[in-house]
Amino acid sequence: MKTKSIFAGLVLASALASGGSQATTITGNAVQSISGIASNVYAYDQATVNLIGVADVGRLFMHQQSSLNFLAGDVSWIHMYDSSEAKISGGELSWLLMSDSSTANIYKSDISWLVMGGDSIAHIYGSNFSYFGGHLSGNWGDGTPFSYWAVTGNAQGMPLLTIGPSPMPANIVLHAVPVPATLYLIGLALPILAWVRRDLRAKPTPCGLVVKS
Repeated sequence: MKTKSIFAGLVLASALASGGSQATTITGNAVQSISGIASNVYAYDQATVNLIGVADVGRLFMHQQSSLNFLAGDVSWIHMYDSSEAKISGGELSWLLMSDSSTANIYKSDISWLVMGGDSIAHIYGSNFSYFGGHLSGNWGDGTPFSYWAVTGNAQGMPLLTIGPSPMPANIVLHAVPVPATLYLIGLALPILAWVRRDLRAKPTPCGLVVKS
């Protein structure tokens, strides 16, 4: 993925300049799962795109109220338009370009760039967040570390980078979730608390009565 980060700019420039020979268009309320190679995918209306297995997509354009479920695979460029929505919980992603009123919920991904534009919103779920110089890092919900560029884009969707400290884009929302170790400790504590509760209820009352639940 380091190689992807280095050449991500070349990937985007190539995608913007070239046309695809294997275009897939999904419209209406259609649901399509992609598990193989697709150069260009266009989703409109209320269509749903599922990326699964070894999906290998060059460019994915989400329009209107279309929805994306990114579970696995490799995508070079996802561009979110209009009121489209994306749920990203796996796979490798070079560029996620957000615009208009699109929404993305990111739970896990080997991502390189997140570029925010318009009134779009990106919800990031994880822990130990840190942001400096346009770079967002932390841990996903399963404890896996992540680090990627998360910046504001210009009218053409290209990232605006600044030198030195800069605030995180306001339309990126961070949601803290418990790390696996915390969940494990909670799981250990619950039986103990239940035993203490039962023990307290079984203790004699001042009148000598034993109250059992």
